[in-house]
Amino acid sequence: MKILIPCLLVACLVATDAVALTRSGPPAPVSLAEPSGWARVLKDGVSLDEAVSIVRKRYGGRVINARTRNDNGRKVHVIKILSDEGRVREVRVDADSGNLM
Repeated sequence: MKILIPCLLVACLVATDAVALTRSGPPAPVSLAEPSGWARVLKDGVSLDEAVSIVRKRYGGRVINARTRNDNGRKVHVIKILSDEGRVREVRVDADSGNLM
């Protein structure tokens, strides 16, 4: 009886892990009908909200202004951020590629 209870506990733990692994399963299939990630960026460019997200991830701080303007026929997102040190930085993002300028 002393050996039976620990064996049952181990069996339950192993079964629980096996169920958890099968529930996570493979990743969801990618739909080719709706472009996502870089395919969408190449088609539509980067929205102002996406550009703000890119800048936040790169520099942190707080966004104090974000706008889109036309520089010599090229769409550019201009985002001003306030760093944790109190410094204001203006970051430009190419609206077509999403690259920082």
